Amino acid sequence: MKKVFFIFSMVFLAVQVNAQEAADTYCCRQVNPMTVVMELSTALQKVATTTVLDLSMQSPKITAVPEEIGQLIQLQCLDISYNRVNSIPESFKKLENLTCLNLSGNHYLQSLPIFLNDLPNLKVILLKDLKWTPAKMQETKNKFPNITILF
Repeated sequence: MKKVFFIFSMVFLAVQVNAQEAADTYCCRQVNPMTVVMELSTALQKVATTTVLDLSMQSPKITAVPEEIGQLIQLQCLDISYNRVNSIPESFKKLENLTCLNLSGNHYLQSLPIFLNDLPNLKVILLKDLKWTPAKMQETKNKFPNITILF
């Protein structure tokens, strides 16, 4: 029995480590802070060069993700965590270079649109600090089999 528990623990730990590695690799944690754009208006002026946009913890809180984000075709990492976002606009379909999307702490968000599966480079979606049930978390992971979903 101890042997089975040990093996299960090691597999669980390996999955957790791989998920964290995926987040670290694809979520722009190692980017130069000087390249991170912190305002949508600035990003829209630099459409060709904006690869990382951090709109986390805005004041006032973002309640709707602006459709204009779809213009940022070079965007690789988007952080809109800890706002009041409740949905993702259709314009996200244009973000073909997006590798990581951080939606953590958006308590009004009830689901993710299935079209996120069509983004060819999207590898990680962070959904930490949401008040979703375990069943809803599993359902979301099942809907996005090729994307690492981290709760």
